[in-house]
Amino acid sequence: MPETDGNPTAEETAAAAAAATDPATQAAAAVKATADLQAELDQVKARAFQLEIDALHTANPDLPDAAFTGDDLATVQASVTSARATADHVRQQIEDARNGAAANPAAAAAAVAAATGAGVTRTPAGPPEGTTGLDRIKFGLAQRS
Repeated sequence: MPETDGNPTAEETAAAAAAATDPATQAAAAVKATADLQAELDQVKARAFQLEIDALHTANPDLPDAAFTGDDLATVQASVTSARATADHVRQQIEDARNGAAANPAAAAAAVAAATGAGVTRTPAGPPEGTTGLDRIKFGLAQRS
């Protein structure tokens, strides 16, 4: 018990000094300090994770909240990337529909083919009569360019 002036007694001071040098007491203090540091680290990681999600949400305000869920940052980023690609694709389809483009890819391909004459069959010109070997190959390559 402390003395009347509030200072510890000599016996209490000696007991505190003995406890400070006792290996078991030191080990217990180290374990407690480690547990405290681990708890603090976990809190910091959780806060950083939430800040990352908030930043992603701020950068992508048009995405639904479901896109920002996951157990770790990589999962959340992949989810946001996938949702962003889907949203952009849908947005592009809506724009195409507004601008009169065909919503059906097959119909769009048919429209392009009709506009460019892709459905027309042509007979390719062959090499001149009597061309053989490497000259035929050269002629064929020249036609491709």
